[in-house]
Amino acid sequence: MKYNKMKVFVSIVVISLLIIGCSEQDTVESPLDLIDIKSITIVEDPVVYEAVTPEYSPAGWYAKTVVSATTSEGTVYTHKSAGVFGELLQSSDAKDSHDIPGYGPSTFQILLIPEFSTETTTGYYSEYKNYDDPESKKIWTFQLKNQNSVDLSNASITIALEGVFDVDYKEENGDVIYKESSSVNEVLKNRLTLIDVDHQASYTLSELKTADLGMDGQHTRTFRWVFGTVESSDYNSLNASQRAARRNSASKFEVVTKETGGGKFGYPPL
Repeated sequence: MKYNKMKVFVSIVVISLLIIGCSEQDTVESPLDLIDIKSITIVEDPVVYEAVTPEYSPAGWYAKTVVSATTSEGTVYTHKSAGVFGELLQSSDAKDSHDIPGYGPSTFQILLIPEFSTETTTGYYSEYKNYDDPESKKIWTFQLKNQNSVDLSNASITIALEGVFDVDYKEENGDVIYKESSSVNEVLKNRLTLIDVDHQASYTLSELKTADLGMDGQHTRTFRWVFGTVESSDYNSLNASQRAARRNSASKFEVVTKETGGGKFGYPPL
């Protein structure tokens, strides 16, 4: 009997020790339990955003004058590869690389006559002025010329405007790259007025669509685009040096069998 009692007692002691051991093991704190989570401050490097520079910037605008002459028999002569004018940051009011000289006499063509030039026979296919102030007044003088092959002195003429198109640019590897808008800037377009210098008349773009124009017995007709407010001086004829050059270089109209000059000319800016 004593032996059984001792066996029970030993069993109770062993079980008690096991329970105590398990209890102590369950209450042991890990290193993480010793850290106050609320007291932790996470330090992050500040995010720095670099300024985004636009790839392209405004450079100016351009437009193109398209002209045609129609004979009494209904034959139409059209010149679409010239008459380009506008403003660019990279241009000047003096002659620059964006001012393309004409190629020579033709049956019917449009030639720009810049103030810096006395060359009124071949003129220029394009003329760009400096884009110094978007609101500043600008003037481009052009002539319609019938110089050989067919006598168009009695033809009716039409003058239309393509544009105005905005031009943007970027500099890449030392070169200037242009990008032209595909949509018309109506605000700039409506600032243009056509002056018929020979007849001292003016036309808005809407009036120009139904204007009754002709070569009026001449082989050269002079017109002017005015960007901005029209003034009385805008009706003046060519300046004295240009008029003198015109008299000196003018030749008698002769019908020839082969047309000279011409050639294709793409849209500036170049």
